Amino acid sequence: MEKVWNHLTQELKNYCSENGFSGVTLGFSGGIDSALVAALSIDALGAENVHCYMLSSINTSQLSKDLAQDMCLLNNMKYNEID
Repeated sequence: MEKVWNHLTQELKNYCSENGFSGVTLGFSGGIDSALVAALSIDALGAENVHCYMLSSINTSQLSKDLAQDMCLLNNMKYNEID
């Protein structure tokens, strides 16, 4: 797993570098898939270069909003919520 993780983070870092991206913007739901992509992005680019947006709707639970915000705060990622 460590080898796979290192490969994924290195490829993301290379892709961003080759294309002139200093960071990434993520649609962040508070779920496991968002958390995984955020963790890869943090390892590849640093938390200061990961921008997360909770794209909430009337159907988005408060728990999802709270989890997304908490994960961003705990990992020093930038977080915004857009209705």
